Amino acid sequence: MWRMLVRVYLFVSCCSDVIVVMSRQHQPKHNSAKCGGDISSDKGVIQTPGFPGPFPVPIRCQWVIDASDRVPPNNYSIVIYLTQLYVTTGLTFTEFAFFEKGATPMGKQLVHTVTEQNVTLVHWLWTRSPYLVIDFTLDRLEGNHLRVMDNLLDVYGFNITYEISGRDNPVRPNSCNAILCSFLGNCYANRDFARFWCSCFEGFSGPNCGKGPGCERGRQICQNGASCCPDRSSCSFVHVNTGRTDDMDLCGLASASMMSAFCLSPVRRTNTGDD
Repeated sequence: MWRMLVRVYLFVSCCSDVIVVMSRQHQPKHNSAKCGGDISSDKGVIQTPGFPGPFPVPIRCQWVIDASDRVPPNNYSIVIYLTQLYVTTGLTFTEFAFFEKGATPMGKQLVHTVTEQNVTLVHWLWTRSPYLVIDFTLDRLEGNHLRVMDNLLDVYGFNITYEISGRDNPVRPNSCNAILCSFLGNCYANRDFARFWCSCFEGFSGPNCGKGPGCERGRQICQNGASCCPDRSSCSFVHVNTGRTDDMDLCGLASASMMSAFCLSPVRRTNTGDD
C-alpha cells in the first residue's frame, strides 16, 4: 500500500451483480453538457455528460458530496473509487470542514489532483471530512485523455463511484481501474459495491483481462529481451535493453501486429529497435 500526504491513500490490488458503471454498449448518448450538483445519498455514480462519449468543451462541473448530516458526526468517511477514469487533467478533489454555496467555506484541503502521471496509479481515495468537492474543468478534449494502442481510443471523461461509509475500514478491497484491467476491459461494481470486477473486451479473459491472443508457443515475438506474457498478471520483471535506455519494468505484449514489448504505463512503450 502506498500512502500519500493530505489524506490520500493509494492501494493497488488485483481485480476480481448488477452493474452500476455503464459500458459503451449500454450507455445512451447525451447532447446536454449539464453536470455537477449536490449529493447526499449513501452511494452512487458521478460521470461526465454522455460517458463514455465526447462532451462539449469548455466544460465546468462541480459535485458536492455532503455527509454532514450523518449521526453520530465525524464517524463517516467519503470514499471515491476511480473505476473508469480516462481524463488525465482538470479533475480535483477537495475536502472541507464546512461548505455551502454563498457562504465562506472552512477547512479547505486539497485531497487529490488527477495528472498524466497518476491517472492509472490511484484507484481510490477517501476522506473523513464531512464535505468532498469534486471540480472538473476542461477546455479541450484532444491530448487530455488516456489512450492505449488498440483499445481505449474513443473513451472520454470519467465514470466514478462514491460511497459514504461508517465502517471502521471504509475502503472496500479489490477495487479496480483501467490499468488493473490491463487496459483490456472495463472496471465494474455491483449495486452495493460489495464486489468489483473487470469486464474484458472480446478475445480477452481472466480476473484482470490479461489472458488473450498475441503470444504464440514456440515463437518469440517480443524484442529487446522482453517477455511475451499470455497472462499479463503473471509477467515477471525483466531487463529491457533498448539500445538507448536500460529499464526494469513489467513487460508484456501490447499489440501482436506491432510485435512490441509493452510496459505497464499508458504513455510509455519500449523501443522495439525499429525506430
